[in-house]
Amino acid sequence: TTAEIHQLIERLNSLVGRVHESRERERAFLEDASHDLRTPIAVARAELDLARGRTFEPETRQALDSAIEELDRLDRLAADLLILARMRVEPERPVEEVHLGHLVRRAAARLVRGPGRQHLSVTVEGQAEVKGDPLTLDRAIDNVLTNAFRHASASVAIDITHSQHLACIRICDDGPGFPEPMLERATERFTRDPGNTEGTGLGLAITAAIVEAHRGVLECANRPEGGAIVTLQLPLGEQDLVLSSTPIVGR
Repeated sequence: TTAEIHQLIERLNSLVGRVHESRERERAFLEDASHDLRTPIAVARAELDLARGRTFEPETRQALDSAIEELDRLDRLAADLLILARMRVEPERPVEEVHLGHLVRRAAARLVRGPGRQHLSVTVEGQAEVKGDPLTLDRAIDNVLTNAFRHASASVAIDITHSQHLACIRICDDGPGFPEPMLERATERFTRDPGNTEGTGLGLAITAAIVEAHRGVLECANRPEGGAIVTLQLPLGEQDLVLSSTPIVGR
């Protein structure tokens, strides 16, 4: 009986070792692929920007704008894969004071300068501070704002509020909103509406995992008057907060 138990332990240890090696290979692949992808993407985007500045034909400029937008989406996918790889392997990440208003205003100012977005009316109100990882929180906010700016028709409104125990970032746009079949699954990876070619990528899934790692909640809804509402709720004063990779592993 002792020999059988010893053999079972050896097999279990071997299984755990193989699982660990598999996760390490996956992480290394994601990280290497993300890095290798972002360099040619950046070069191609710079060349397209240069070509667009030298072109005055409306149809050509429109085609270049479309190509630049697709490259931006590809760059975001590469960045999301890199974030995913890091969250899987890093057991803990630094926690410090994070100014949500600063992160939101910086992301909004950058995004509104994108092609075809100069017509958007963008408002940011409020301020709040939380304990957390500024790198991943910045990514979470950027992902949500990118979706709002992409789908908005004319306006994006961002409200930052806080109560005694909770900070809330509420992003509203006047676009088409979430397709009803996708609303409950909006934070799942690569979700698609069977009746529509549009779908979600990694952005909202990673945002949800980041918010959950900060002991918060991400909510997606549609406005009665049209458009989407995405709300990030983060607790205040989490002095004992330890950010682990657990929430994203099961996604």
